[in-house]
Amino acid sequence: MRGKLLYLVGASGSGKDSLLDGCRQRLKPQHGCFVAHRYITRAVNVGGENHIHLSEDEFEMRVNMGMFAMQWYSHGYSYAVGSEVENWLANGINVVMNGSREYLPLRCTRTRT
Repeated sequence: MRGKLLYLVGASGSGKDSLLDGCRQRLKPQHGCFVAHRYITRAVNVGGENHIHLSEDEFEMRVNMGMFAMQWYSHGYSYAVGSEVENWLANGINVVMNGSREYLPLRCTRTRT
């Protein structure tokens, strides 16, 4: 059975990072659920999110190599979720991720086809 994608969205400062941190602390292997890290061109010390920092060049290289399941641009930065998420879902693992409200309609359209 395919895992479910739990797509968390909300305005900046609404508490998404706190919710995700709580999930990371409380989820156990038997829950079958991972929290996806985002890849962002924003420095690690900017904002409170636990993310993987990439330079613009690194980000673009990964885009060109097909290493992202989802990617978008917002607030002056490039954001992505790695293609490992697709593997997790295919293996029945549920995934929680911090997503973009603007990207969600594109994700839903892509999933239905």
